[in-house]
Amino acid sequence: MADSPHGLASQDANGSTVFQPLKSVAVRATVIDTSAHVIVTQTFQNTSASEARYIFPTPANAAVCAFRMQTSGGRAVHARVKELERAKEDFESALAQDKWAGLLQEVAADAFVMSVGAIPRGEDVSFVITYVQELPQDESVKQIRFTFPTFVAERYGPLPAPLQGASSQSERATLSIVVDARMTSPIERIHSPTHSIVTTYATPNVPSLSAIVTLDNTARPPSRKDFVLSIQADAVASSRCVAEVDERRQSVALSLTLVPNLAQVAIPAQEYIFLLDRSGSMQEDDRIDFAKAALQIFMRSLPAENTRFNVVGFGSHSVPMWASSRPYTPATLDYATVQVDAMEADMGGTEIQAALQDAISSRSGGMPTSIFVLTDGKIWHTNRVLSFLHRHVSAAGSASAIRVFTLGVGDGASTELCEGLARVGNGICFMASFSEDIAGRCASLLKAARVLPSGNLHNLSIEWGHGHVHPSSLLQTGRDIVSPDVQQTPSSIPDLYPDTRIVLSAILSQTTAIPPTVTLRGLAPDDRPTNMTFPVQDVTQERDRLLHVLAARRLITELDDGILSAFDSSDPVAHARDAKAAIVRLSEEYQLASRYAAFVAVDETDAGSTATSEESPVKEEKDGHEAGSDSELEDDSSSEASYKTAESSPREDEEEDEHPQGLSNGANGAANGRRTSETTSSTTPPAHQSEGVGPPTRVPSSSPPVAYALSHSRRRTALGAAGEGAIMFIANSFVLLVQYL
Repeated sequence: MADSPHGLASQDANGSTVFQPLKSVAVRATVIDTSAHVIVTQTFQNTSASEARYIFPTPANAAVCAFRMQTSGGRAVHARVKELERAKEDFESALAQDKWAGLLQEVAADAFVMSVGAIPRGEDVSFVITYVQELPQDESVKQIRFTFPTFVAERYGPLPAPLQGASSQSERATLSIVVDARMTSPIERIHSPTHSIVTTYATPNVPSLSAIVTLDNTARPPSRKDFVLSIQADAVASSRCVAEVDERRQSVALSLTLVPNLAQVAIPAQEYIFLLDRSGSMQEDDRIDFAKAALQIFMRSLPAENTRFNVVGFGSHSVPMWASSRPYTPATLDYATVQVDAMEADMGGTEIQAALQDAISSRSGGMPTSIFVLTDGKIWHTNRVLSFLHRHVSAAGSASAIRVFTLGVGDGASTELCEGLARVGNGICFMASFSEDIAGRCASLLKAARVLPSGNLHNLSIEWGHGHVHPSSLLQTGRDIVSPDVQQTPSSIPDLYPDTRIVLSAILSQTTAIPPTVTLRGLAPDDRPTNMTFPVQDVTQERDRLLHVLAARRLITELDDGILSAFDSSDPVAHARDAKAAIVRLSEEYQLASRYAAFVAVDETDAGSTATSEESPVKEEKDGHEAGSDSELEDDSSSEASYKTAESSPREDEEEDEHPQGLSNGANGAANGRRTSETTSSTTPPAHQSEGVGPPTRVPSSSPPVAYALSHSRRRTALGAAGEGAIMFIANSFVLLVQYL
């Protein structure tokens, strides 16, 4: 797949595959604190195709919440989420009537396939996908990591049926990326380890709360390399809780960010097993050497006493260094060092489930085990591996507990597998590109593995201030699936680790009352109760679905993992059936793509009409603030289909502006209903130097709604208030992002 031509893949009259070239990919991301709202516009040149398919990547934790098709002639169609088989039927029915239609379907948590039929001939076509996500922690707890995956690499295992004949992103397409970063404390550093960037700060030469990042158009962008951006700010490392009210649903969504300062209690004795991916894909870009360097760091940093360790190389089969773990001594370390140096990526496929089975079965027993997986994660059907691991982790017990820590290696690595292994394995995950320092990530992973999870606390729970927390997102009453009073995700508090940020969500049903506080409860070693209470900040706005959407996405992920226990686990068939029904209900209610629900778009207008779907029921849903309605920012992005590079193609009307639209400049920017920017000189950077090649350039205007600028002005004013300034700024930051949806 990776070596084939690229574009919309279609079949000609002779049955040969024809590719309609991908012309451009425009990415417009808004980063607010630890969340991101991303709009991706992919434009294809259509010369002859009538039906075609295309595969593209997303981050595994992304909630894909909008899909729109549009032509260069002005026709636009918005999609709705329906149960997968119904969506397919609607799509096929539209094709039979020669109606322009699209189907956006999840084939993996980090890969989607788009099928399009009756494509208007002679017009370029654009597909606009919108998603929101919680951004993962980068190397430090003060850093967030924004990644835009640029291609779907070849993966091991049977190809999912929807991918037969699909193509991936073109290396020849024009890529433009604009990231609007807005933090709740001064930005200390912005840098990209993968691409040359230009950073324009809102307040040059002094600490700034916001910045615009674009690709440097003087540098040739690397091919087949994911775009990674790291942003550092103190407030990212702070615990906080925010909430929003949905009047229509009569519900409240809460998001609790925890960065706990817990006692670090070393595990007295532990076994460490390292799984090194030696499959053929690890030959690409010398991934195996990168992984081996990380493994050497791990091995040389293990505790000197009461430690056992082993190394398992895996590909189509597994090869352990020893039949069972050996004591950690200078002699065994020297032997392992020599053996690891000689390892090559020469073991064929990626049978990671068998490797995990071998590692678990070879444990010495009587002590906890930490399994470290170093892989590019390139497999299909990840859910089978995660289900297998979840069963074994759950059955291990506390005395012989199993935890899994992952290091994702290289560009195109599967976040679905790497993050999933850590999620169900009660560990943490770091992704690493080849241009990043691997030592810090190894140190963080090993630091977490060496201490008791959650410090010396146990029996952790959260009191959300509303009813009973049920261990599932849904309850079964007869043949009906209903929501409990409190839907919490993760349903069980995950292990807490030093210098690690986690986010927990809850949806409170049948209420619009926001609790004043939420409380994390636990027991100390002597079983004394201990509590941590967090004030709740209301971030509700008219379009109030951001926190609901993110919470629903996490609930779907838990159902996919098989972790939630709402249904009768004694009947696996019934359990799977009911979990599927629950996923469909959440997907349709919150308009989220999932394994069992897809976006379907059908053009019901005449071919010569330029009417958009705003004349269709979609607009009626928007007026009612239906979940999944298209956002103001998503609607505004329609112009992005035409621009090629964010840096070199400012709009003509921008030249007439005294202040180009960019970053807000206080009340002046708000009064004009637009943002103003100040660029830093390459010779006089601010104290937090922008990183990249070449001088800063003007950011193209994007005509944000007036509410955008007004909200930003309120945020800056709130900073000057005494006492509650930081809390108000956090609140208004979420308000800003909510308004986009």
